[in-house]
Amino acid sequence: MDNREIIVIIGCDADSDYNPKGNRVHKDENIWDGIEIGIPKLKEIFNSLVQTRNDPYPNLTWLLRSDKQMDLLYNDYAYPVNHFLDVWRSLNKDGDEIGWHPHMWDWDDIHKQWYPRLDDTKWTNECLDAGYKAISKHFRPTSCRTGWDFQSNNIFRKLVEFRIKVDFSGLPGQKQILYQDSPIPHLYDWKTTTEKFYFPSKTDYRICSTSKECLDILEMPLSLTPVPPLQAFVKFVHHNLRHNLNQPISKPVIAYNFTRTEIMRIAKHPKLFKRGVDKKFKDSRIRNSTEYIITYFHPNELLRNDLFSISNFETNLKYISDMSDKHGIPYRFLTATQAAEDYLARACQNEIILDQH
Repeated sequence: MDNREIIVIIGCDADSDYNPKGNRVHKDENIWDGIEIGIPKLKEIFNSLVQTRNDPYPNLTWLLRSDKQMDLLYNDYAYPVNHFLDVWRSLNKDGDEIGWHPHMWDWDDIHKQWYPRLDDTKWTNECLDAGYKAISKHFRPTSCRTGWDFQSNNIFRKLVEFRIKVDFSGLPGQKQILYQDSPIPHLYDWKTTTEKFYFPSKTDYRICSTSKECLDILEMPLSLTPVPPLQAFVKFVHHNLRHNLNQPISKPVIAYNFTRTEIMRIAKHPKLFKRGVDKKFKDSRIRNSTEYIITYFHPNELLRNDLFSISNFETNLKYISDMSDKHGIPYRFLTATQAAEDYLARACQNEIILDQH
């Protein structure tokens, strides 16, 4: 039986174009151009690819902000949901999924800056409870990507409580130090996680439980693309030198671990994205398997013209289609929840076949 197929999941962290400097946004300050201007341009590209190349239409997963920072800025936890409600309803009607993208940002009134408040479980729970309640007035999200890819055992338990079915925050093999003396010294820590889908352990969200003590939520880590050794080393050195500029010489910090891979980003330069696409199609052919490309972007990237751009997005979509024709392997776009359901159905079917033999 031919099981070769590529399933593509594209998420959008529907953030503002930049993080505001103050704890209130001026009424004339436009920080949502990526949504207002970028999304319509992207939809035009999708329609063009369907019409001119007969490519499948990419249904996306839009992950909307609803959290404490939005409340502090706009006095509305779900401000981006409510302010652009017609946009999200239209996308949802066309088959796109509406998911959730909560951030753990709080305002430091002494230093006049935003900071990720990751070491206060009570505050985190209040942020998540209020954020989910606010977004649920219009949408009942079943997918999630957390802000800055931060996760914890506690947050996963909350997501299960909200009946979120799938999370795709995972950055396989990656860890980033946030600040040195915090009770939680990392911004994210997925060092022990692989690209394989799994149900998180109740005691360590980064790995699959080896028993039935797992959480009822599927983690679908983001896909990786290979990076040449020299490029990986330069990136490792650059990030760690930059991070240590404000650290005492006597206390150097390894802020980023060395890895010869990076996350596949659909709006990033095609040279980087294509390596990952090539690997997925080769793996599917060799293994006779279904492989997944799980990627994401931000709305403001659609307005840029550098390492990230809307033209890169279009080129990368075309490359997936071209590789499908070259290898004779079909591909589909699924939303995050659709992909999770499809994966579990396949897993169940495979178990039935094994039991029969």
